[in-house]
Amino acid sequence: MYWTPFTGTHSVNFSGAIGAKFRDGGYENTYGYPTSEEVSADGYAYQWFRTASGRSNLMMWTPSDGAHTIIETGAIGGAWIENGRESGWGKPTTDEFQGSDGKIHQKFSNGVEVTWTADEGIRVLS
Repeated sequence: MYWTPFTGTHSVNFSGAIGAKFRDGGYENTYGYPTSEEVSADGYAYQWFRTASGRSNLMMWTPSDGAHTIIETGAIGGAWIENGRESGWGKPTTDEFQGSDGKIHQKFSNGVEVTWTADEGIRVLS
């Protein structure tokens, strides 16, 4: 169980994939504190976290792709929200990563890959 005045009290299930990602990734030092309970819906699970600086992280798990994080307050996460979330681009199949092209990439289950740079903004590759 975690409690902060801002987030209230929420649990993290460390025996599940989201809890394992939270633990292995550095706990609240990386992802922040949970702002919701883990929710299961339509064959996947998700849980929100928020850092002290205000970054909102949504962790999503699917049986086929495991647990991945969308930084909802970041450029890619904001574009994902604007494009329909799971019903648009789909669920994340990777975390954000830096590609060999120097750009930040993230891939989604509906066949969408996006990149971001400060100069170019968001670009949809597929």
